[in-house]
Order: sequence, then C-alpha cells, then structure tokens
Amino acid sequence: MIDKLNIYKKLIQKWNKVHNLTGNTKDSELEKNIQDSLYPTLFLDDFNSCVDIGSGAGFPAIALAIYYQDRLFTLVEPRAKRASFLSIVKSTLNLNNVEIINDKVENIKNREFDLVTSRAVADTKTLVQLSKNIVNKDTKYLFYKGENVTNEVDTIKSYEIVSKDQRNYLYIKEL
Repeated sequence: MIDKLNIYKKLIQKWNKVHNLTGNTKDSELEKNIQDSLYPTLFLDDFNSCVDIGSGAGFPAIALAIYYQDRLFTLVEPRAKRASFLSIVKSTLNLNNVEIINDKVENIKNREFDLVTSRAVADTKTLVQLSKNIVNKDTKYLFYKGENVTNEVDTIKSYEIVSKDQRNYLYIKEL
C-alpha cells in the first residue's frame, strides 16, 4: 500500500506540471492529502461500491481504492485531462477495482452505489441532487467539507460530522 501511495504522489507531481491537477505538489502536502483521504477508514461502515464525484487528482478515491482493494470504486470526472490522468494512475498502479468515467455524474444511469464521496466539488444539497440517479435508500454519503459544514445539514435525517484539523467529514447515513 505504501509503495502504491508513493508512486501515486510521483504521478501527481509529474502530471501536475502539464495539467494543473492540484495546487501544491510538495511531498508533505500530498502526504497530508493522502492522510486526509484515508482518515474516514476509521469510522466508515462496510460498503461494496463507491462513486466519487468530481475526482480531479484522485483525492479521496484513489487513496481509498488502494486501501480497500476488495471494493469497487467508480471515479466520475467530467474534465478529459483529469480523467486521462486518473486512467494513467489506474493503469500504473494496477488498480483493477477502479473504473474511470469521463462524464458528469448526473448523466450516469442504471447504476447504484453503496457510498458516494466527494471533496471540494459543491455544497451538500447539490451533491445529493447530482447523485440522485445512482443511489438507493441504503446509500451513505461521505463528503470532505470545510468549516461551514453545519450550514449544509439542516434537512438531513441522520449524519455525523467528524472533525480533524481543519477538515470536517460529513458522513450521511440517511437523508
């Protein structure tokens, strides 16, 4: 796992020069992003399939897919350059549990996922609306949020906010 995460960091550093995947590519910053991505493994319920909305450089989905090698991860990224990068990562790391879709999440039909993740894409209400075609009543949501997360949960039935450093992990168990 550590080897794959280190190769992933190197791929980001290499590709970021051309595709502007992330703001800071120092090893220490990428390590923080990986730790941030993996922190929810401490409290996530079991799941079999996960869809990541707006995967960008692959945080959190690539790190989670490396950790949970027996689970299916679908990374949805509408920007072709970033989807191409994710395909290179999948191929280089031999992540057979990863599928890349170069499209908007709202265009995906006839699929259901156990877990929906997203980091730095949109507010909670928008993310829930965008994913309405790919969830069922048992689907859970894990959104990586900042300090204003409490303003986004007023209509949600069952959720937990786990805070670490300046990150708030919004874990929605029921809408």
